[in-house]
Amino acid sequence: FKAALFEEIDIYQNMVVAKENDNLYHSISVDFIHIGNDSKASISINGNKTETILKAGYNKLEILLPKASETTKYKAIIEKEGSPFLEREFELTPVKEWEIFLVQHTHTDIGYTRPQTEILPEHLRYIDNALDFCDQTDDYPDASKFRWTCETSWSLREYLKTRPQSQIDRLITRVKEGRIEATAMFLNFSEIVDESALAEQTKTLKMLKDNGFEISTAMQNDVNGIGWSVVDLFHNTDVKYLSMGIHAHRARKPFDKPTAFWWESPAGNRILAYRGEHYQHGNSLSLTTGQLDVLRTNLSSYLKSLDEKNYPYDKASLQFSGYITDNSPPSANVCDIIREWNSKYEWPKLRSSLARDFLVYLENEHSNELSHKKVAWPDWWTDGVGSAANETKTVRNTQAEMPAITSVLAMAKIMGVDINQSFMNDIEEVYDNLLFYDEHTHGAAESVSDPLAQNTVNQWGMKSAYAWEAAKKSHALAEKAMAFIEPAIGKSNL
Repeated sequence: FKAALFEEIDIYQNMVVAKENDNLYHSISVDFIHIGNDSKASISINGNKTETILKAGYNKLEILLPKASETTKYKAIIEKEGSPFLEREFELTPVKEWEIFLVQHTHTDIGYTRPQTEILPEHLRYIDNALDFCDQTDDYPDASKFRWTCETSWSLREYLKTRPQSQIDRLITRVKEGRIEATAMFLNFSEIVDESALAEQTKTLKMLKDNGFEISTAMQNDVNGIGWSVVDLFHNTDVKYLSMGIHAHRARKPFDKPTAFWWESPAGNRILAYRGEHYQHGNSLSLTTGQLDVLRTNLSSYLKSLDEKNYPYDKASLQFSGYITDNSPPSANVCDIIREWNSKYEWPKLRSSLARDFLVYLENEHSNELSHKKVAWPDWWTDGVGSAANETKTVRNTQAEMPAITSVLAMAKIMGVDINQSFMNDIEEVYDNLLFYDEHTHGAAESVSDPLAQNTVNQWGMKSAYAWEAAKKSHALAEKAMAFIEPAIGKSNL
């Protein structure tokens, strides 16, 4: 059972300020667990009586009381048909004037929820959906207009390859308007991605910027760390923010509240980093269900816990997806939920946001207060690479070989050899395969519970293929590089 099988009454304050007819009110919840037939009940506070009909099971009632500027004690008289009246004392305290930045995104798994062959088409459609949802909510209040953050640059790169220019122009316009955000990480990477591969993925960042995209934020979710080299790799690229969404399943959560800090590299460069809650924490608070009473209770409890843990700000950022699943399509339903909430409650204010918005606030208002951390940020969760030791070994060997191969090509170019575009295409193909293997998804959702399921077998076949394709192409590229540099070296007289 989810609730005790005995009658119970609970009165508590919600951490919200309601508004009606230009007046502000505290909100209290009166929760009943009722056993038996329908029964009349009333709650009297300061001479004001609220009546209700209790149904068998759990009943929730919201009562509004005039907003007070200091702690105020109250007494509630509760009358229930067929039972003696009860008196309950409670107190109301001033409510912090919170603003909640709600960041909708699609968490990108290359596989896991569905085979890799289905992931790219659906992510391209999601961008189309996001553009349509922007159109549909243009006349909404600004705080509830549809906004969406594209978690990875990979899907945007492919979008530019597969959509007509008119659709690309729509996207760039919405990015410049601040309704859609393009971010800097190609994919969400596991711990085995190396520095050269992280450098290679910034080519997509450059390509997007060359096409008119404004990008200031890197985003990595579902991985609890990120390569230290990204601080230097993003230096001088206009990327100055890093948003991280933790995954504590089997991984432990080493902090009790979200934190922000200046993350510094050994070279002295820095990026403003935000270590947030789980990347679908908004969903866990029932944001997308449309049940405002449930959201009110859950959000109140969460904000109260932040206060108790000395969270230093009156604003918070929560990520969510349109639905509670990885690779989720976007949803415009939350725009109606935000609009309804803000029409009913003065505080907390809900705001449809981009990932960068909260980080801009931190930089503008709290930059000098943030701590500086010159430390590595290793991941401690993505253990999928350990389940495929042979493929992982192959990828790491290939990653070690690629800088040597590209160094030979650089020497050849210095010696006057024509290094044509085919070499660049070969290098890109190798690194694409490496990056897709380094991506954090290892196996279908049911790979442990049903290892012989068709989806499990198919997904692993495609995932492992990235390793072998990278090795095959890199060996061919090494041979090609030696063939082109050899004539430039000349023959020895020995």
